[in-house]
Amino acid sequence: GCSKPAGISVGGEEDFTYCCDRHDVCYSTCGISKDYCEKDFKDCMSKLCKTAFASNPKCEGAATVYTMGTSIFGGGGFEDLQDTYCECVRKDNVKDHYSKLLRKIYKNHSRKNEDEIVKIISKLMSKVPDNSVKKFGHLFYKVLKKYDSAIGHEGARRGKNPPTPGGEL
Repeated sequence: GCSKPAGISVGGEEDFTYCCDRHDVCYSTCGISKDYCEKDFKDCMSKLCKTAFASNPKCEGAATVYTMGTSIFGGGGFEDLQDTYCECVRKDNVKDHYSKLLRKIYKNHSRKNEDEIVKIISKLMSKVPDNSVKKFGHLFYKVLKKYDSAIGHEGARRGKNPPTPGGEL
């Protein structure tokens, strides 16, 4: 979720929970760089500012402040989440590891039947012939973003649905 030091006020601030939750998931995804997560975070908030918060002329400025905050102070959080969620997997088991993770997402969050899931995962796995954790991490995160229900959003847990920019980000 979103957090900032107590007493800090950000002019034009909006409910960026949707993007903050995705940012947390990005930080938790093995093989993705912190810089990639920061760019994705900024892009997400920018799209929110242009859609859900289009009437707020200070929204983009607030998004920039949030991005600067995570870019400058998020290194420890990134490392902590990488340490917590990343498993050491032998290179020859990486494809199987990600296949299982992706299968779980498709099974629980898509309307695909088992045969369709098998075909999709086979196609996805063929895109990473070298078992690169970095490439699998990006692929995994892309699928998570596509099936947004796989990401637990803090606002939804409070009984409030945070605004979303709609469509694929």
